Amino acid sequence: MLNISFVKNISLFSGLSETEKDMLLTGGSIYFYNRKDTLFRRGDPVMHFYVICSGQVKLFHETAEGVDVTTAIRIAGDTMCTTGIFALHASHHMHAEVIKDSTIMEFPVQWLKDAAREHSTVSLNLLSALSQRGRRQEMDTQNQASMTPVQLLANFLQQTCTTQGLDPQGFTLPFSKTLIASRLCMTRETLSRTLPKLKEMGISVTGTHVSLHGSQVMKH
Repeated sequence: MLNISFVKNISLFSGLSETEKDMLLTGGSIYFYNRKDTLFRRGDPVMHFYVICSGQVKLFHETAEGVDVTTAIRIAGDTMCTTGIFALHASHHMHAEVIKDSTIMEFPVQWLKDAAREHSTVSLNLLSALSQRGRRQEMDTQNQASMTPVQLLANFLQQTCTTQGLDPQGFTLPFSKTLIASRLCMTRETLSRTLPKLKEMGISVTGTHVSLHGSQVMKH
């Protein structure tokens, strides 16, 4: 029941009545996944739309050298497969792996198509979500091209603090350093060398504890 209540409050259902939400949610099923479980792999057909109720999932691809490159980290409240689900014979372009035990609500492809067709509010919410996600991806690309490793890491920590509602005075890293390095297209060694340099931006990292007090992160 807690998971269903959580899903009711995600942005996709914003503006719908409780009755409409209850009706739509009958089309979904809730599953528990353990760390390292695979949700889907690149090339698999898009079969479901996902809402993360708790936990973390990474989206990644592999380079020709076999190195994993993390393109996104999804957390509670995030959705997955909002774009490919509308393409004819769509297939996944990334792998999805659970990185922290997760509870996920899954809906069949046709459910989202029907919901968007029958409820204009859902269609508008989807368009808004897609626009925001596209803008974030655009900013990520710009940041990778214009920021130094120190600035990239500082920006990532500030964004993580904001999106997850953490205390900037002090919080525990919600992701492993290996995952952060992959997300920022750095090697683990580069990340390790970069961490001490964060002090010049007012950020201190001791082990897995982070303080953004006095942070002067660049905002793009």
